[in-house]
Amino acid sequence: MASLRVLEFIRHADPVWNLPRPLVDDLRRRFPRITIDSPRDQAEADHLLPEADIVLGWAVKPGNFALARKLQWIQVTAAGVGGLLFPALVESPVTVTNGRGLWSEAMAEHTIGVIATGYEIFTISPTGLHRPPYDLSLLGENPRP
Repeated sequence: MASLRVLEFIRHADPVWNLPRPLVDDLRRRFPRITIDSPRDQAEADHLLPEADIVLGWAVKPGNFALARKLQWIQVTAAGVGGLLFPALVESPVTVTNGRGLWSEAMAEHTIGVIATGYEIFTISPTGLHRPPYDLSLLGENPRP
């Protein structure tokens, strides 16, 4: 049975969005029967694309899609896939999936945490906003209750 080949290509100018190399190495250890390629740049991704069954990230472009002879699936880590939906890909049998909704619960929890933190900072501020009588003028003109 032929090995499944995954091409991981999540590259962004801000490294916070990139898949850390130790995680790629961990995936290789955990799934030894799957070949996971993680090219340094687009040129190397283009070179590896003809053998990829799956692409994780943004390696596929209109100009290199014809090289993707074995490609079956593209998983995009962003919520939107609009930038990837060029005509040749849309008309192909390649499945495109994304991370939409994947982080919904964590994002909601984060939002609640930020609100709670803001409230805590607000209630312990040295300006006296936390004790009656409240000096709402500190909040600017026309403060909302």
